[in-house]
Amino acid sequence: MSETKFDITLRSWMERSAERLRSVSAESTHPFAGPALKLAVELLEHSLPPYRQAIDRVAAEGEDAARAAEEIARAEDRIDQAYLRLWATAQSRYFSARAAPGVDETLLKRRLERGLPLSPSVFSSLGVDRARSHMKGALIYATDALGVDDPALTEALQALDHLDQALTRTDREKAQAVRATQLIFEARQQARQAYTAARQIVEAALALEDDESLRQLMPAVGSLYHTTSAPARSSVPPEPTQA
Repeated sequence: MSETKFDITLRSWMERSAERLRSVSAESTHPFAGPALKLAVELLEHSLPPYRQAIDRVAAEGEDAARAAEEIARAEDRIDQAYLRLWATAQSRYFSARAAPGVDETLLKRRLERGLPLSPSVFSSLGVDRARSHMKGALIYATDALGVDDPALTEALQALDHLDQALTRTDREKAQAVRATQLIFEARQQARQAYTAARQIVEAALALEDDESLRQLMPAVGSLYHTTSAPARSSVPPEPTQA
């Protein structure tokens, strides 16, 4: 069972167990069993809010991280297109410059090869870090060769800035997702402890009334691991096969 499904299911069990126990405790006439059942309800209800919050935060941070990754993909596509245009413009400018009288063609070619050593197809196959590095080198060359007002240079600068911003956001979202995961670990452990303790209280209370409905009121936590066939968002936890 995945951690997400585990948390959703355990939260559902805690919520439904609290609701069931509330009804049972209201009907109990035993001087000790009734208060014990109410204590179990209070324990569950006290533990639920931070657990819900941790689960919701993990879901939210996971979505934010996924969207940040999508933005990275868009930024990579944009920088590939910008490099293609920059490369084509630089090539055109190079051949035009070669035709001018008195031009050192060898020097022009050497500078072009240093500034734009990769073809667009090779550039598009690079990882994001190498692509950024190569684009920065290309921009240095293009600023001199094309001029600061050239549209291809402007487009490339904007594409690189877009990618930098997307990477910054992704790093931030990843850090927040890691923190949310750490918090859900803590919240899950506390919720498990609260559920187990509440179940032990209920078991003792029901024993006083010779009631054997424990499995229906609160399934054992261990049986949660055997619910892989149940829908992750089911509001009704399956009945266990054993206590």
